[in-house]
Amino acid sequence: MNLRKRSLAAKIGSLFLLWTLIITSCVPPTEEVYYDVNIDYDDPEIRKIIDLQVKQDQDSLLSYTGARNPAYRYVAANAFASYQTEAAVDTLISLLKDPFIEVKTAAAFALGQIGESRAATPLLQAFSQQDSIDVNNSFNAAILEAMGKIGPENYLQPIATVSTYRKSDTLLLKGQVNAIYQYGLRDVFAQEGDQTLIKYLTGDYPISIKKMAAQYFYRFEEADLSGSKFQILKIMKEHPDPDIRMALATALTRLGDVELQTELFNFYSQESDYRVKCNILRQLHHYPYINVVERVLGELSADNVKVGLCAAEYLLNHGNAYDAPVYRGWIKNNLNPSVQIKVHQAILRNSGNNSGSRYASTASLKTIIEDNTSEYVKASGISALSEDPRNYDYLIENYDSSSSAIIRTKTVESIVNMLKNENFYRVLGGGGGANARQEIAKFLEMILTAGRDGEVAAATEAFTDEELKFDEQYENVNFLDDALNRQVLPDEMETYNALNRAIARIKGESAPQPVISDNIKPIDWELFAQYSTQPKIRINTTKGEIEIQLYKEDAPQSVMNVIELAKSGFYNNKFFHRVVPNFVAQAGCPDGDGYGSLDFTIRSELNNVHYNDEGYIGFASAGPHTESTQWFITYSPTPHLNGKYTIFGKLIAGMDVVHDIEVGDKINRISISN
Repeated sequence: MNLRKRSLAAKIGSLFLLWTLIITSCVPPTEEVYYDVNIDYDDPEIRKIIDLQVKQDQDSLLSYTGARNPAYRYVAANAFASYQTEAAVDTLISLLKDPFIEVKTAAAFALGQIGESRAATPLLQAFSQQDSIDVNNSFNAAILEAMGKIGPENYLQPIATVSTYRKSDTLLLKGQVNAIYQYGLRDVFAQEGDQTLIKYLTGDYPISIKKMAAQYFYRFEEADLSGSKFQILKIMKEHPDPDIRMALATALTRLGDVELQTELFNFYSQESDYRVKCNILRQLHHYPYINVVERVLGELSADNVKVGLCAAEYLLNHGNAYDAPVYRGWIKNNLNPSVQIKVHQAILRNSGNNSGSRYASTASLKTIIEDNTSEYVKASGISALSEDPRNYDYLIENYDSSSSAIIRTKTVESIVNMLKNENFYRVLGGGGGANARQEIAKFLEMILTAGRDGEVAAATEAFTDEELKFDEQYENVNFLDDALNRQVLPDEMETYNALNRAIARIKGESAPQPVISDNIKPIDWELFAQYSTQPKIRINTTKGEIEIQLYKEDAPQSVMNVIELAKSGFYNNKFFHRVVPNFVAQAGCPDGDGYGSLDFTIRSELNNVHYNDEGYIGFASAGPHTESTQWFITYSPTPHLNGKYTIFGKLIAGMDVVHDIEVGDKINRISISN
């Protein structure tokens, strides 16, 4: 009896358990609640979204903007800041109402990047009118900057005249200043914008706001600070931050105001930062030549080579024929070779057709080219000789005797520059000019038929120039089509696009859209996982060591590309082939002539990071998504590059080394650490 009862009870218990399982299986599980945006790069879905950005898979990326996990929505929205497709605009507009501030901010930034003006009104409507709270103001700041990129012209005045921002509202002030700056990049200006930024410069505002205000007056000649020139002068003279001083030095010197001349010259004499001096030298042409030439000549032998080069650039671009013999007297044996060459070039450009100074400088340049061991010094001398079209035969002969890509490419560039010289026929005479053009035509056809990448790109410039019309030298230009068909993509993409433009011009067709490679290098996620959030690279150069912190999570593809290339030894013995004082030092060209790359490209990764300081590391490109091996280091804030060039790191040690780097210095090796 007891056994039967227990058996029945067991059956009832089993039936109850089964019923419970059936009931609970019909009830949906509790949905996960998200309280923050957690970007976990170990999450396969996060990696998948980034891979979709690399592949530019529009539909799949858009599907993730509706994901429940806000991290997925954020990464997908952020992807469209780089993959700038109009198809994403409506979806991004809807994300401006997302409950998570990070997602909304990414959507606002991406809308500005895409550049569709129809997003302006939704952006303005999304602007939060609540009291200033920094967590919300990151969204408002992104909206303001986006409005600067796409807003109607008549929106500038109300944006510039907002007076309710407190001095502690740094994010809002930053957004407002960036908006005014972005309008400037579109050639849209308002007096109210100028006045607001003068107020921020002269008032007690955060240094980051002052820097951007100073950059505005540095970048745009149209901006008017003349009414506050003495206030600005006082700030420039007394401010401890060189970023402020160098920006204002440009703005004030550019005024050419005689009332400021003595003060500026006194300031120049006391200034220790070469970048500030360079900025003043570059603007001295706004003053009468007679007032400044003695000071310029004295700076040719400055301790800092970059200052000497800027002084020589002044003579090149603003010298005169009467003083050309005087310039020669300032060339001394202890003068840096690059400065010597630039002064000789100034003499060739400015002196009379048959002057003794011209002949003497031509002979000196040829001696430098033949005796110097540096390929870049030789290339600089070749460029200088191009100021006199009579040197064309010497340059052609020099090309034939050299195997250096650096020298050969520079020779072709220089010969094309000769053709563009407005004095070509005056110097060579009618018959001599015609004969020279025929010889150059044969030379350029040979380059386009058998030359290497950089040489072909340089030669193509003769055919893209509308005024030169050099194609008229030939019965046909079929060799351009043959050259186009020989190009290997993506290695020679820049040359391919140049040839395409030249052929279209000759045919009277519209310029074609640039070709973008489909050989996109994927992210090696296994290698990615081996490094910390911010790995470092140490670059050993001929001038010393540089240490860079990499932004692995802001630009994963760019960072992994650099790490892979560094691990392979690719960068060993590569030159710094381009150094622009107070702008960038650039390296990573396999040929050393600035045209080279490898057989892959990577995508642009244009995140909401700003070039607001010296020492940022960016990828060089020939347009969106054409990055490969070349990168640059900035010498000062360069906000005009924001949203256009990938930032993938920041220098944390060795900026003094970067300031010493000259064209022709080398990377010995790169080491990587976590």
